[in-house]
Amino acid sequence: MMDKNLRNIFQARYKAVLLFLVVGFFALYAGGGFSTVKGWNFTYDWLNSDEFKNDFNNPENNYTKGYDEDGELLPYLDIEEYQLRSLVLFNPSYSSAYSTQTNDSNTRFKPDQSYERGHVYWSQFAFLSLLLIALCLFLLSFALFFIDSKTNFNAFLFSLSYKKKEIFRAKLLYLGIPVMTSIALGIIIHQVTIYLLIPDIYVNATLGQMLYSGLTHWVFLLFTSLAGSFLGVLLGNLVTAPLMIGIGILSLSQLNQFSTHFQGLLESLHLGSVNQFFEQTIRSYSSIAINHLDKTGATFLALLLLFGLTILLFLVAEKIYENTSLESNGKVLTVPRYRRRFFVTLAICTSLYYTIAATDFLFHMDYYGYLPLGQLLLLPIICTISSFIVTYYDEIFKFWNKRYLDRMTKKFNNIKTFKVCD
Repeated sequence: MMDKNLRNIFQARYKAVLLFLVVGFFALYAGGGFSTVKGWNFTYDWLNSDEFKNDFNNPENNYTKGYDEDGELLPYLDIEEYQLRSLVLFNPSYSSAYSTQTNDSNTRFKPDQSYERGHVYWSQFAFLSLLLIALCLFLLSFALFFIDSKTNFNAFLFSLSYKKKEIFRAKLLYLGIPVMTSIALGIIIHQVTIYLLIPDIYVNATLGQMLYSGLTHWVFLLFTSLAGSFLGVLLGNLVTAPLMIGIGILSLSQLNQFSTHFQGLLESLHLGSVNQFFEQTIRSYSSIAINHLDKTGATFLALLLLFGLTILLFLVAEKIYENTSLESNGKVLTVPRYRRRFFVTLAICTSLYYTIAATDFLFHMDYYGYLPLGQLLLLPIICTISSFIVTYYDEIFKFWNKRYLDRMTKKFNNIKTFKVCD
């Protein structure tokens, strides 16, 4: 239970923002379900209109569903097959709305009913871009602690008779429970709306599969929120904190390359069994950080690992918050004694990530017969130097500022001495 006085304090500071977030996220998800249904109905009406039927039956228009084994175009058997293919809700990731895996012109298209956790599906009618919501939650969670450390609010909280652990937990509970509950309810309404308002023939998924997809997304949002809180508690400098957050977000664009090249590295090291293990258990990060609510869901093991990482982030962030002090405000790290560990971790992680993302190991070994050693040495050096600079930025700035002041003082004293001699 949260202390009543702490609740009143947080209510006075966060009430307006919390109300906006709760209503906003719920409206986004619930409204997204109705928007998906609306988009589907619009497509359905168009495909059943006389104008489209005339267009489809026009010999000059070439409506085809793919290619046969000889590379010849395969026409649809009739307009009903095209309509079904275009209106089916969920498609495997290797498919598109106007292609097929069959190579027989006499085989009628049937909606794909297969389902496998860890496999990525997609829908052309999806409304929400969920990764933007995850990014928004990450930044909000980061700002929740980072901004408070830059204002007098932390000084006020620390002056109260509460332990820092109590303050940390109360803050997360006061904001986290309403926001995550509104998102959960929005997800349920989103999925149930689509399942009930689109005819069964086009919804090639069970309600359980769709709700499991929502659970995967919800756990991923919980993870991103705790990751933001962790960094908001850990980072304290107005220059380096936003810089590291920005570079980290931009680095996510290399995640596909990192994943592909990492698999290639395992293959080139003859560690295919390890690669196979990850393929069977985790499958794909895209089945965890899903782009849209459909029937894509993570494997049980991946979901369990993600939830475990979320709990770990919470415990580590709580420990850091307990050790923060007002004297360290403005430092790169809110707990300076963690500086060395942070530098080593950051240097190793960035070196591995950027080196693997930039190097196609399998291609170099197959095509050239050797690896680009210059690149493999240079990138870790750059990452290590960059990690050192951002980790010790305040000390470096203090050192150069002191040198500058000493030089100016010496110069001033020399000028003063010269005038006295004159």
